Amino acid sequence: MTKALDTICEELFVSTQLLSAPALKVLQPLMHLIEIPKNTVFIKAGQKNSKEYVVINGFCRSFLEDREGNEISFAFYKPGEVLPPHLIR
Repeated sequence: MTKALDTICEELFVSTQLLSAPALKVLQPLMHLIEIPKNTVFIKAGQKNSKEYVVINGFCRSFLEDREGNEISFAFYKPGEVLPPHLIR
C-alpha cells in the first residue's frame, strides 16, 4: 500500500471512527486507490461489480436516464461517504 493510501485510510477510517485500527489493518491489503476523472460514468446499469467505493475527494452522483434521455439524480455522495452496494450493483 502506498504512503498516500496509508494516510488517507488513517484519516478517513480510523480518525473518524468508521473502522478500528485493527480492522483497517486487516482490510488494507484489499484496498486500492483509484482516481476517476470528473464526469466519468464508472458503473453502468446492469454492469457486474464486486467493489465498494468510498469518496475521498470531490462528489459522486447516482442517476438513471428516463426513456427520453433525461438524467434523474437520486443520490449524491461527498467525501467520506460510501456508495452503498445495493445502489452500485
